[in-house]
Amino acid sequence: MNFTRTGDVDVNSLPDPGTLPPRVVSPAEAPHGRYHWTRTYKNGLPQLQDGPAVITDCLRTGDRCMSYFHSGSFDLPMLFGGGNWTLDAEHDQAAPGCGGSVHVKMTGQYPLPQPPKDPIAPLTGHGHLEQSGSGIGSCAVNTDFDDTYTRIGD
Repeated sequence: MNFTRTGDVDVNSLPDPGTLPPRVVSPAEAPHGRYHWTRTYKNGLPQLQDGPAVITDCLRTGDRCMSYFHSGSFDLPMLFGGGNWTLDAEHDQAAPGCGGSVHVKMTGQYPLPQPPKDPIAPLTGHGHLEQSGSGIGSCAVNTDFDDTYTRIGD
C-alpha cells in the first residue's frame, strides 16, 4: 500500500471544536488493555491463543468505533456499530509449507456484552475463516470459529 501526500489541510476550513456537539461516551470504548485470546475452530484445527493489546477510538457521536487488537504476531481491526463489533479482514501471508503464500479472509460478529461494563471482560463472538491459494492442497481452510477475548490487565 502506498500513500501519496497531496497537500496540506486549510486550517481555516476546519470547524471550531467549541461549536461542535459534546463528545458522547460509548459503551464500545470499554475494550482496552491486554487480553488473552482463544479461538476454537469448528473443523478441529488447533486453538489459537495470543495476548493482544487493544485500543478503541470512537466518533464524536459514540455510535461508531474501531477496536484495534494488536500483538507481535497479528493485527485485527474490528468496527463497532449497531451493538456489535464486526470483523472483516483479508490479507496475504507467507506460508512456506503451503507452497509460498496463502490468502486469508476472516469475518465475524462480536455483540456488546449485556449489561455493558468498563472494561469489557470477556468479549465473545463467532466468525468464519477462509484460506486459499494456488497449489496449496491441504492448506486450504473453510471453517467457522468461536472467539473469546478475556481481559488480563492494562
